[in-house]
Amino acid sequence: GAGRWKLILFEAVLISPLVLIRNMAKLSPVNLVGGVLTIAGVFLTFFLLGDELGERGEAVLKVYNSKGAMVSLGIACFTFEGIGLVIPIYDSCRSPQRFPLVYTLTLSVIVLLITGMSALGYMVFGEATNMLILENLSNGLPTKAVQLTISIVMLASFPLQLLPALRIVEGCFFAPSRPMTWDKHVKSTFRIVFVGLVAGISIAGATSLDHFVSLIGALCGLPLAFIFPAICHHRLVATPWSVAAIMDMALILFGAVVTVLVSANTIMTWGS
Repeated sequence: GAGRWKLILFEAVLISPLVLIRNMAKLSPVNLVGGVLTIAGVFLTFFLLGDELGERGEAVLKVYNSKGAMVSLGIACFTFEGIGLVIPIYDSCRSPQRFPLVYTLTLSVIVLLITGMSALGYMVFGEATNMLILENLSNGLPTKAVQLTISIVMLASFPLQLLPALRIVEGCFFAPSRPMTWDKHVKSTFRIVFVGLVAGISIAGATSLDHFVSLIGALCGLPLAFIFPAICHHRLVATPWSVAAIMDMALILFGAVVTVLVSANTIMTWGS
């Protein structure tokens, strides 16, 4: 409705000044706020789900539900959308040699949290589980607090998420520039227009959030997770026709097939 697109445009206006920051280190305070609020929101959501489970009891569960399975796969692949930040974060690390350990621990915790919350939400609400689990929770003050927290997290993390993409796109259209020159102002204007474009896409995709997220996961998350890393490894490291090269080709083929299948299914079932 009109309220949805007005809210998206309002958020775009709030975010626009932050996307003009070009030094990732200067975004650390904003990202820190987002991280702290994420932890608070996750634990509060677990608490609310546990409370609901105690009141309702366990719902009727199915081991596998074919309805919406492909859309769910696309949504799961959406979790790879932050993989583009790995190299920029590594480059800005004070102790790069510790990055593999930190990355492994972080990814492991994220997987456990996502799996645990998904399983707990399905145990509580069963077939009635919504795309956003917060929509299932009772409409009280704790739920409103979590919704507000998640909203702030999205606003705080968006500039950092957008930075690698902006750098890539700017490299296609602009030459390197010096500070406080006219071309730097042109780049700043381009960044604001880019945010407006993203807002427009969000307004269009908000008509069916689960399908929109699934389509992004299929078209963007899957190639980032399976196709592009395998291509890079195949070209730079793997010996022709070695086991590693064959595995790279298998990953590329798997990623391409799943990308096409999930994307086609999501588009055909949009809004259903």
